[in-house]
Amino acid sequence: MKYLILLLPLLLLGLEPNTGEIIIGVVAPFSGPHQAAGEYLLDGMELAAGYINSFNLSDLPFSRSEGLEEFNYYKIKIYAEDDANDPSTARQAVYDLVDLNEAVIIVGSITSDMSEIVQQAATEMGVPYICPVTPDIETEDLEWTFKLTPQSTLMYGTLFEFLGYIDEEYRIRNLALLSIDDAWGRKAGKTIERLSNDAGYTLDAKIDYYVPETYDEIDLTSQLTQLAPYPNSILIQSSYRPGVKSLFHEKERVTLSPQAIIGNYGGYADPYLINAFGDEAEGLIVLDLFAPDAGWSNFIIREIAQAYEDSTDMQMHTTAALGFTAVYVAADAVNRAKSVASADIRDALLETNFKSDQIIMPWDGVRFDPKTHDNIYAKAVVSQVQEGRFRTVWPRELSKIEPSWKTSR
Repeated sequence: MKYLILLLPLLLLGLEPNTGEIIIGVVAPFSGPHQAAGEYLLDGMELAAGYINSFNLSDLPFSRSEGLEEFNYYKIKIYAEDDANDPSTARQAVYDLVDLNEAVIIVGSITSDMSEIVQQAATEMGVPYICPVTPDIETEDLEWTFKLTPQSTLMYGTLFEFLGYIDEEYRIRNLALLSIDDAWGRKAGKTIERLSNDAGYTLDAKIDYYVPETYDEIDLTSQLTQLAPYPNSILIQSSYRPGVKSLFHEKERVTLSPQAIIGNYGGYADPYLINAFGDEAEGLIVLDLFAPDAGWSNFIIREIAQAYEDSTDMQMHTTAALGFTAVYVAADAVNRAKSVASADIRDALLETNFKSDQIIMPWDGVRFDPKTHDNIYAKAVVSQVQEGRFRTVWPRELSKIEPSWKTSR
């Protein structure tokens, strides 16, 4: 994919570029029900590689060096393997990227279940692994694992901060949960239930749904029918795209009309929703990680979001932004390590220290806790579809607009 980047050859600067490459491997779904999310991740990663490898006038790291300046101006190359939403395929993808393609860092996947498989395989291979979307990996062996996104308690704590803000005016104290029965959905459900009890909310319903690993479409009519008797609740759904599609297709038929629908990242942080459902998506509230409209406070966000939209004809969103960020974190570590040895890159990742004005995420930066390898600066945001675009409504310091509750049904 080609991106609009202002180029200037290194030769004009009197430097001689090296033709070497640093391979970053990505394992993600490039087929099946999560194909679009995998492609989003890869789009963001390729955009980042384009900026690192080419002279440009952005304020991003490497913008003037045309490659890794501390590593003989080597270029970043992305190699991608399909996990096919299948554990054995995902594991083999990691082996192939490391053994056959000589990847020095692995990134992936999109779903929690596949991310855990990728993490296990990378650990077995002794290769650094950057997890872009699943912070709650259930393992004690984190030597090679580095997690970009906030832990569940912080993520859903942001949701309840937002609920507290709107409660001042709307006084809605009832919740209902609908969650996919995988590692992410289960963790989300447990954490939201605990926080709702702590905050004094009434949980009217908590419904999980199981889907096989290989599926393209699902029917949630039964689950939505169970939720229909609670029109005074805010419905919080944790689902990937197929589950979100089913809700939008069936909610009118089963007369599901909650006070509001709040999507928990996943299939809700997806511009497909706006394109596919148009006015039906208007007012939808999403617990999210990227703030595409925060460019008024961070020029890098505005520039990269516009470059992405120019190239893909869709608004930049969380999955692509996390892919973009993962590549910069990986490239920075290799550049400082001045080595492709796994232990050296791992040690460099532990010293990562991006500032807020060096990344496109609405965070204070990227820095990994030396014990948990969590990004201590990661944060969540709340966005809402207004006028056909995702717009940040929480926290208030990142937003210039108010949430529009009357249209969120």
